[in-house]
Amino acid sequence: MQSKYDVVVIGGSAGSLSVVLDMLPAFKKGIGVAFIIIFHRKDDDDEKTLIDILSRKTELTVKE
Repeated sequence: MQSKYDVVVIGGSAGSLSVVLDMLPAFKKGIGVAFIIIFHRKDDDDEKTLIDILSRKTELTVKE
C-alpha cells in the first residue's frame, strides 16, 4: 500500500522570517497540503515566541 502526502517545505535563515510572515496569511485550512517550515536561528532565540508569531499569521495549526 502506497501513501501519498502533499508537503511544502520552506527553509531559511533568521532573516527570512519576515518573508514567511508575509506568505502565511495565504495558507488556509483545507488547503490540502502540510507545510514544514525550517529556520536557522540563534541558540538564544525563544522557540515559544516563534510559534506565537507564526500562529498569529495563519489559521493553520502551528506545531514544533
